[in-house]
Order: sequence, then structure tokens, then C-alpha cells
Amino acid sequence: MSFCKFCGKNLNEGENCTCEDTKKEQGVKSSSNANVIVDTAKKSIPYVGDVFNLFRRTISKNTVKEVSLSAKNNSILWVFVLLIECIINAFAVTVVVRRSIYTITNNLYKSFVSSGISYGDFSKSLKELGLGFFSLFSRTFFIGIAGFFVTVGLIYILLKICKKTFALNNIGNMVSTAAIPLSFFSIINILLSFILPQSTLLFYFVALLSVYMLMYFGFQKIDKFNESPFWIYMTFIFVLLIAYYLITKILMSGVSLDGIFSGIF
Repeated sequence: MSFCKFCGKNLNEGENCTCEDTKKEQGVKSSSNANVIVDTAKKSIPYVGDVFNLFRRTISKNTVKEVSLSAKNNSILWVFVLLIECIINAFAVTVVVRRSIYTITNNLYKSFVSSGISYGDFSKSLKELGLGFFSLFSRTFFIGIAGFFVTVGLIYILLKICKKTFALNNIGNMVSTAAIPLSFFSIINILLSFILPQSTLLFYFVALLSVYMLMYFGFQKIDKFNESPFWIYMTFIFVLLIAYYLITKILMSGVSLDGIFSGIF
């Protein structure tokens, strides 16, 4: 009598053991079950891969092309992109603003006192003035949300005036994609605020300028224009800047640099 060299089963003459085939079948079933689990996970968290790929393509590849393609996308992808952008930008602005004010305050302290002011004492002063980290983060987060919908609303009105065919999702995807470079600049600004805080304002100016330029290209891709919409778009920018100023003034009410410095000194 012979034995199976894999499992040790007693075999009759001419009989072959099926233990290896069973193992292979179980392996195929396990692999299949694993694929089902992965596919289910992907379906249960919609747009995660799409958002990641959109950020990657927009930053590392042809940004103008991605904005133009997004203007033709009628999905709700913009919702997820917007939330990520607002979180990144609010965090960056909070860090940059606090570090910039600290740098100015610390230099003023050194002008009158040999030693400066510690960042811990400075943070306590800001918190008492209503500019604690969470307070400033939440304010800038809602400014970003409100600013986005104002931008979409103004573009909606302009396109209606120009009698163009579009959907709100087209505008939302175009605007959110155009703002992706701003998030990239915001991350760089976080690092700069610790090294060279004076340059952060210039970086934000360049970032905002890039957003407006990208929206101009995307604006034209939502529907075809027989003539250049440049002056129409410039009117939109002018109204948008006024709207952003009012939004910021409302959501940042009660906060002033005079109050900050008087509270510290």
C-alpha cells in the first residue's frame, strides 16, 4: 500500500490523492471572496478613487486639460473634492495666519524687550480674542464653502445671460477642479510659514491668480462661445471679489488686528 506524500493518506494501487486539487479549489474560492470584498468596499465608498486620481492628474499632468474635462462632467464628484479642498485650505490659512501674526508680534516685542514672546503665550492671547485654532479653522472653512457656492451661483447667472446649455454639476466640477492647485499651494504655504512667513502672502496671490485663470479656460468649455467671453468673465471676477470681501467680513466679524495687538500688549 502506498501513501500520499502531501497528506499521508493511504492509497490503493493506482489511486491518486486529490488533496492538492482541493487546496487549489479552496485557494481560488478564497481569492474570489477577497476580490468580492474589495469590490464591495470600493462600491461602499463612492468616488474615493476618482477624487484621488483627479487630484493626482491635476497637479502632476495637464492642469488646464483636467479643468476643461471637469467642465463636461455632470457627476457629484465636486462635493467630495470641495470638502477635501476646504479642509486643506482652512487648515493652511489657520496655520499661516497665526504664524504670520506671531512673527510680526514677536518682532515688535524684540523692538521693546530683549526677549521675544513665546508661541504658547501668543496662542493663549489669540484664544482669548476669539482666534483660537479651532475658531479660526471653522471660520475659514465656512468662508471656503460659502465662497464656492457664490462662485458657482455667479457663473450660473452669467451662463444664463449668455444663453448657454449646462448643468450645475458641470459648474461645480469645473470650479472645484480649478481650485485644486490652491490646495497644493496651501500645503507649501504651511511649510513656508515656519521658514519664510513673509513669502506666504505672495504664494497665495499666485495661487488665487492661477484659480481665476483656470476657471476662465473651464468657463469656456461648459458650452461653446462664438466670441471671447473675456470681458464677461472680468465682470464676474469683479463681482466675485466684492462677494468674497462681504463673506469674509461677515464670518470674521468681531476680529480685528487692532484688537489682537492691543490684547497682546
